[in-house]
Amino acid sequence: AITLNEKQLAAKELAFQGKSFVLIGPAGSGKTTCQRAVAEALLQDNRLSTSRFKRSTGPSIAFVAYTRRAASNLAKAIFKVPVLKEQLSGNVMTIHALLEFEPTEYWDEDTQETKFRFMPMRTAANPLDITHLVIEEASMLDSSVLWKQLYDALPYGVQIIFIGDINQLPPVFGPSILNYALLQLPIVELTEVYRNQGIVLDNAHKILKGLMIEESSDYKRSEE
Repeated sequence: AITLNEKQLAAKELAFQGKSFVLIGPAGSGKTTCQRAVAEALLQDNRLSTSRFKRSTGPSIAFVAYTRRAASNLAKAIFKVPVLKEQLSGNVMTIHALLEFEPTEYWDEDTQETKFRFMPMRTAANPLDITHLVIEEASMLDSSVLWKQLYDALPYGVQIIFIGDINQLPPVFGPSILNYALLQLPIVELTEVYRNQGIVLDNAHKILKGLMIEESSDYKRSEE
């Protein structure tokens, strides 16, 4: 069984209550561990139904990320638990994969010719049938085009868990949806760092807390 600290247990309780919420914390603070625990508990308690995805069917929870690399890393982390790898093998993907983006033909009035653009096949007219949505690295998701496409395709009453780090860089194309979620939803902030991350990241955490950094042969303060 996964051992959780007090704040991770609070996040698990919000998940069981069916409430959308935000889970934030720095790298190594146990956000992914918390996601694994929530998914395992929902499965064991039969809280999930069955959903249809483009290439598979599975439990009605989707774990998504903005980039393929982030989705791949998330899948590797979640699938460390054998039961999750077995039952959620098709449930971790990019946002674009969840929305089933495909090349769509359209007529360009300016050039007077047929062109193609990628558009989501999952829309308000063809909504997803998931009950739970976990958005990994939500700080990377802009609150304009892609979020609106995702939101339009969600069924009524879906529970959304926004995962992120408030110190990450904002999206290129507009404000992060995480900013809005932080103003609207309950927040669970993980503050204890468990992962041994090396001198650079350890000092990054110290800087954020206003503490003196540690020096080593690989990391020294500038004298300028």
